[in-house]
Amino acid sequence: MGRRAHDAALRARVVRRAARLGRAVTPARTLGDAPPGAVPAVVPGRTLRTVHVLLVVAAVAYAGLPLEVLTGFPLDPVTSYLSEHAARGQAWRGLFVTADALAGLAVATAGATLLGARAATLPATPDGPRRWAVVLAVALVVAGAATVVDVLSPMACAPSADAWCASAEAARTLGAQHTVHEVSSSLVSLALVAACVAALALVRGARGDSLSRVVRHALAPLVVLATSAVVGTIAVASTLGADAPPVGLWQRAQTLAACATFVVLVPLLRAARVARRAGRP
Repeated sequence: MGRRAHDAALRARVVRRAARLGRAVTPARTLGDAPPGAVPAVVPGRTLRTVHVLLVVAAVAYAGLPLEVLTGFPLDPVTSYLSEHAARGQAWRGLFVTADALAGLAVATAGATLLGARAATLPATPDGPRRWAVVLAVALVVAGAATVVDVLSPMACAPSADAWCASAEAARTLGAQHTVHEVSSSLVSLALVAACVAALALVRGARGDSLSRVVRHALAPLVVLATSAVVGTIAVASTLGADAPPVGLWQRAQTLAACATFVVLVPLLRAARVARRAGRP
């Protein structure tokens, strides 16, 4: 007798015996069924491992400051934007362009992977943590894609190192590609802000964690938000012709905090998943 026939016969005997005793038989749960009262994960574990690797790669490639140290600070870090290293005519342009392209592709792929996992399991009315996971995924896709656009539309020159370039930039005469770069850079910053807001919402969803873990998860996104506000204010003031402090150090702090945020995003999503399974709101 085959195994299936044996199992069927055994089950039939159990049913007949239960019928004689007046008991109802509950159908057996298959391996793929969720147990009663189970809560779906915010993001599947295998997906989180893939996303984590991609975001760590992005963090290493996007940092910028280590590359400046290795190349001997070819531009003044106090006054220059990091993206000026990828401007046309810069000595180390190839290195910085390659790093930015790798970071952009890794972040966009991480976001798309996360979004694909969410689309496969998202209910009609997603709850808070799952909704914020979607916001985070979309923000990562936008940030990564805009970074790639940055690479494909480099600055025409480095304003911090060239007085003529600074004057032409102020007069808006550097051409369409330079303008596209400015727009895509702004889009990267806005997408990173959205990702950090989503991350902080997930921190709140995992509030059953210890204080030290909450601080580790929340600190980097908070620094990104604070430095983004400063960098944005300086950029607006400069555009309007007002006196403004140098932007370089603030932008580097913003970038390093964004890289730290990439690293903590997956541990944060894991914490949100654990909190959800534990029944915490």
